[in-house]
Amino acid sequence: MRSIGTAVHLLLAPALVTAAAVAAWPEEPPRTVADRPDPGSPAAVVARHDCWTGEAPADLAGKFPGHVVVTVRGRTVYSARLVGPALDQVFGGADNGLVVHGFCR
Repeated sequence: MRSIGTAVHLLLAPALVTAAAVAAWPEEPPRTVADRPDPGSPAAVVARHDCWTGEAPADLAGKFPGHVVVTVRGRTVYSARLVGPALDQVFGGADNGLVVHGFCR
């Protein structure tokens, strides 16, 4: 017959393991919904496709980007077809009706 002490230990053991795991878990700053960009937002699309703004990454210096993230007619898109018009707008001063958010590989 088991003693009451053994039964209590058996009941408390999982709780103690869980408490130790939670205490050892690395702290992360609390995030709210407002901290996360909307999945369709320009910032989220740029991040998802490893795009850049400003100077191109060293391995792409002197090369054309493969894609671009732009907003055109109210829609944010990831596009290969609009790379030329985006480059022309950013570096050539053309007004192609785009908001260029980033160039991508």
